[in-house]
Amino acid sequence: MTCFRMNQWRNITGYSISCQRLRKAGAKKAKNSNIHNCLRIQLLALQDKSPRNMRKILTLIVLSLSLTCLAAKVTLKAYTRMEVDKRYDTLAPAKISKIMQSYKVRADQVVNHPIGTSSQYMESKAPESLLSNFLCDQLWLKAAEFCPEGVDLAIINFGGIRAPLPVGPLTVGDIYKIMPFENEMVVLELKAADLLSILTKIAADGGEGVSNIKMNVVNGKIESLLVAGKPFDETRTYRVATIDYLADGNSGMTPFKNAVKRTDTHLKLRDAYISQIEKLTAQGKAVSSALDGRINYSFKQ
Repeated sequence: MTCFRMNQWRNITGYSISCQRLRKAGAKKAKNSNIHNCLRIQLLALQDKSPRNMRKILTLIVLSLSLTCLAAKVTLKAYTRMEVDKRYDTLAPAKISKIMQSYKVRADQVVNHPIGTSSQYMESKAPESLLSNFLCDQLWLKAAEFCPEGVDLAIINFGGIRAPLPVGPLTVGDIYKIMPFENEMVVLELKAADLLSILTKIAADGGEGVSNIKMNVVNGKIESLLVAGKPFDETRTYRVATIDYLADGNSGMTPFKNAVKRTDTHLKLRDAYISQIEKLTAQGKAVSSALDGRINYSFKQ
């Protein structure tokens, strides 16, 4: 193949790079990419074209790639929540399964350790649910152990809850399924204005896991708000128990980053729940929850 002269390529693109070098780089990176394959075909076609036509083709390529990137950004916003369970076990190659078996035996000894009993099946859904209420209430109670002054409320996100809680005997593994991430418990001291911004977002989004508050939402906006049974005080600083992921401003909860004070407990969220369930078991109690209207939605014309 005859490539462009270096000065010819520079005139077209502004860079000193040969078509041959581009082909090698493209071939290495684009085996399974239709976009890159298309680009390589266009580059090959350039060798016999006039500079004017080559500029047109390059312009089309850049435009095509730009539109493709734009489409990719839109696609990334769509997702599906998937529960990771035994249905995927059969997909592993035999050699990998054999290697993992030795680890599985040891892991089973940990995850199958009993921690208590649940009196009901719980799942997570908006605006409130048995599972999100239970988890948020236990987070609020556990956080109080790290704050002698007390904690006003707790907030978690539905996206971090990845499995339901089964009815009957509970094991460590059940909690790992619900909380598979390495999130840790954090306590923030937040100005009332920042807390109100968080709760306003939660109201507009259709709900999240909350504890020790009662919020009436009309047409997506907060109509009334109680914290610990008292009217919301715009002059106060509130202590909020949450997870580090949200405390860092993720899931659109950027006002958390304005915290006056942040206490990192370095306690894994799932370890906090395991500890709370074991405490209930020691008291002779089963895990239970209830829907209490802590986030109540209504719509008016």
